[in-house]
Amino acid sequence: MGLSFFTVVFDADDPQRVGRFWAAALERDELIEGELEEWTSLPGDPQLWFQKVPEGKITKNRVHLDWYAPDRGAEVERLIGLGATRLWDVKNEDFEWTTLADVEGNEFCVVQAETV
Repeated sequence: MGLSFFTVVFDADDPQRVGRFWAAALERDELIEGELEEWTSLPGDPQLWFQKVPEGKITKNRVHLDWYAPDRGAEVERLIGLGATRLWDVKNEDFEWTTLADVEGNEFCVVQAETV
């Protein structure tokens, strides 16, 4: 049988706010909001799910998402305009990326896509 990927789940104080950020970031139109503002879902690939939890984010994420961008600098600026925060930039001999945080502090990276 085996496993197959289903969704990425974000714990959130305000699932709708985080869901709206990611919908705009990924340029997706459909955002499904659950009852009593307890959860929000963003269909697509990958599917993202945002669920309300009582505790806030305290430390660095142990898992984060990495996204490729053909123009990392422009994409980072667009995401900052949507509410993301730049945390740091890294450049090494293989590739470069920027680590950002979404509107509730969840880290993610934008990696410069290789040009062919």
